[in-house]
Amino acid sequence: MRTGSGKLSDNKFVLIIIAAVVAVLFLLNFVLSIAGTGNSDYLTEDDRLTSTITHSDGSHTAYNGINLPALESDEILSINVPLDKEDYINNASLCFHWENAVCKVYSGNVVIYTYGKTRSDRHRQIGDVLCSVQIPDDAWGSSLTIVLQQKEGSYSIEPQSIRIMPTISALKYPLYGHGLEFFVFTAMGVLGTLGIIVIILMRKHINALCLFCLPLLCVIASIWAFGSFRFFYVFVENTVFCSVIEYIALLLIPIPMMALIRTLDISPGINYLSSFAVGVFVIWFLFATLNHTSMEIHYSLFPMPTVVIIAIVLLVLLIMLFAIPRQKRTARSNALMYSIALTFALSLLSVMATTVSMSELQLKGQIFKCFSHCFIYTLVFVTILLFSLIYMIQYIRGKKAAEKKEQLDEIAYRDALTGLHNRQFCLREFHSIESSRLPDFTVFFYDADGLKKTNDIYGHDKGDELIRTVASAINAFCENYDDSFCGRWGGDEFIVCIKGDDVDGEAAIKEFQQELETAAQKKSFPFSVTVSCGFCHSSLSDPFVPGDAIEEADKRMYESKKKRKESQSAETN
Repeated sequence: MRTGSGKLSDNKFVLIIIAAVVAVLFLLNFVLSIAGTGNSDYLTEDDRLTSTITHSDGSHTAYNGINLPALESDEILSINVPLDKEDYINNASLCFHWENAVCKVYSGNVVIYTYGKTRSDRHRQIGDVLCSVQIPDDAWGSSLTIVLQQKEGSYSIEPQSIRIMPTISALKYPLYGHGLEFFVFTAMGVLGTLGIIVIILMRKHINALCLFCLPLLCVIASIWAFGSFRFFYVFVENTVFCSVIEYIALLLIPIPMMALIRTLDISPGINYLSSFAVGVFVIWFLFATLNHTSMEIHYSLFPMPTVVIIAIVLLVLLIMLFAIPRQKRTARSNALMYSIALTFALSLLSVMATTVSMSELQLKGQIFKCFSHCFIYTLVFVTILLFSLIYMIQYIRGKKAAEKKEQLDEIAYRDALTGLHNRQFCLREFHSIESSRLPDFTVFFYDADGLKKTNDIYGHDKGDELIRTVASAINAFCENYDDSFCGRWGGDEFIVCIKGDDVDGEAAIKEFQQELETAAQKKSFPFSVTVSCGFCHSSLSDPFVPGDAIEEADKRMYESKKKRKESQSAETN
C-alpha cells in the first residue's frame, strides 16, 4: 500500500489491525468477567498451606504458604491442606495439577488417591496431570495431605492452583480464570481446521502448499495451548493423552512455522535457512518420538532444547532480515521481522523462566513464572496473528495485483473489435510452443475475402460487421478443440493453432466453413461471405518451428485465395 492521500502504509495497516484485535480481546475479557465465565464457588488455602520438601540427600525444608521453590527430580513435596468445618462444601473435591510426579493424597493415614506410580515403574512419562480427589465427609475438620514425588524435570506450584470445589464443577477446573484463553484458542483451532478442510477441497484451485502452513500452525498451536492449560481434561477422559499432548504439539509447532516463513519467499538466504530448519525440526520430532517409545527418553526432556533451537534459528533469521537494506524491505519482510522478534522474545522469556532458580530468587522469580504461563500463552496468539496478517496483506495485495494484471492482459492481449486475442497474445503462445519444443501442432491462417471492396461499397461499418462475423466463426471452430488458441493477426487476417497430432487439416477447414456459413446466415449481408484458408501441420517426422509454420500456412492461404479468384474469373468469362 502506497502512502498518500486517503491511503494507509502497510505498517499502519498492521498496527490498526493489531489494535483492533487487542481491543476485541479486552472487550471479550470484560464481557466474560461480567458474565462470570471462568469463576465458580471454590476455596483456596494458599496462605494456610504448610509444606515440607524432602531433598534427594534426605534433608528437609519446611515452608508456609504457596511460595515454594521448584521441585527437582527425586525430591518429595508434602502439602498439608486444612479443611475447616465452617468451610464445608457438600460433595466436594480437591483439585490441583502437577507435572511428572507420582502423586498420592492422604486423609489421615488412608490413601484416597494415587496416580503415576505404575507409569513410573514402567518408565513411562507421567506428564502434566490434573488431579481431582473426592473429599470424604469425615475429613472436614482435619486436613488432607498431598505427597508429590518428582520423577523428572522440575516444577513449581502456581498460586490458587490447589482448589476445593463442588465435585460437579471439578470437571471445569481448567476453565476457571481462563475463559478468554479457552475462547481464543478454541476459535483459532476451529478456524484453522476449517481452513485446512477448505484448502484440501480446493487444492486444484489454490496454492495449497503456501496456504496450508498457516491453518496447520493455528491448529497445532491451539492443541499446544489446550494441553498446557489442561483444557483437554474437560472433554477427554484419557489421562495419558491429556498429560503428554502439549509436549508433542510443542515439538510440531516449529515445522509449519518454518515452512510458513519459507513460503513468504523473502530472500534466497532466508528461504534456504527456513527450509533447512524444517528438515531439522522434522528430524528432531522423529528423534524425540522414537526415543520416547523405544529408549524411554521422555518428551519432557525435549521442550527446553526445542525452545533453544527455535530461539537460535529465529535469531539468525532476525539478523538476516535486519541485513536487508531498508529501501528493499517489503510489507511481508517487515511483518515477518516483527513476528520473529516477538517470537524470539517469547522464547527467551521461556528459557529465563525455566532457568531461574526459584529457591533462591523466589520473589523476584514470580515475574518469570507469570511470563512462563499467562504472558507467553497470550502472546502466542498475537504472534500467530502477525503471521496471519502477513498472509492477509500478501493475499490482498496479490489478489489486487492479479486482478490488475488480468485487466491489463485484457487490454494488451484482446482485440477491441472482435473480442478475440490479438497478435501479441498469439506470438506469446507461439513462443511458448517453441520454448517447450512441442513437435505436434497445426497452424491455420485465414483471410476474409473482399474486405476492401466491402468498405468501399457498403462502408466501414459493414466491413467491421464482416470482420466480427468471421471472428465469431473462427472462435466457434476453435472451441471444438481443447488445447488450442485463436486470434486476429491483423486487418482481415486471423490465425488458429491446435496442439496435438490428431488434426486433419482438410477436414478442419471444412468444419470451419460450416461455422462460417452458420455465422453469416445470422447476418444480412448483400454479398457472399467467403474466407481463404491455409494450414501447416508440424509433427515429429516433419517438424516446423512456429514461425516457419505460420509462413507456410500464410503461403498456402494465398494459394487458396489465388485459386478462388481464378475460379471466379473463369465463371465470369
